Amino acid sequence: MLRPRVSGDYVFNLGVVSGCRVILDGMVVHDVWGGGNEWTWSRNIPLEAGRRYTLVFETHAVAGHGGARLKWKGPGMKDAEFMTGDVLFLPTP
Repeated sequence: MLRPRVSGDYVFNLGVVSGCRVILDGMVVHDVWGGGNEWTWSRNIPLEAGRRYTLVFETHAVAGHGGARLKWKGPGMKDAEFMTGDVLFLPTP
């Protein structure tokens, strides 16, 4: 679960070796499943402060070589940042 602190437009920044995708509330918001070994940016995604979004980050490796990093950038952020424990939560039963 992802819960932004501030409302506004956010972008996800993915660094992949083999491939990955980001799914937010069931909608694919960024897909680089074919890989690319580079950092890529999602489109702008409006998020509401305090709302919990289901966040899925899928990744795969080809021939044992894989790796992925997920950052985000939103209102008030100078650069893309890794998400921290104050905005990421486990789903509640």
